[in-house]
Amino acid sequence: MLSAKEDAGIVRALVGLAQGLGITVAAEGIQDYAQQASLLRTGCEQGQGHLYGDIISAERTPDVLEAETVSLQVAKA
Repeated sequence: MLSAKEDAGIVRALVGLAQGLGITVAAEGIQDYAQQASLLRTGCEQGQGHLYGDIISAERTPDVLEAETVSLQVAKA
C-alpha cells in the first residue's frame, strides 16, 4: 500500500466503508513501522503480521500466550 497510490486508495476506501458500517477492521501482513503508521492514519487500529510476531501453530498458541503473560507480569513487577 505504500508503493502504489491505487493500493493506498483501496485500503482507505475499505477502512472507510467498514467504519461507516460499524465493522472493526484488522489489517493483515503488516511488516514494518511505515505500514503500521500508514494504516493507523487511515483509521485501521488492529493488525497482524511479521512486525508483531511470527506465525505459530494452533497447538503452540497456548504455550506462547502463557509465556507472554508471564513476561508481562515480570515486567510489571
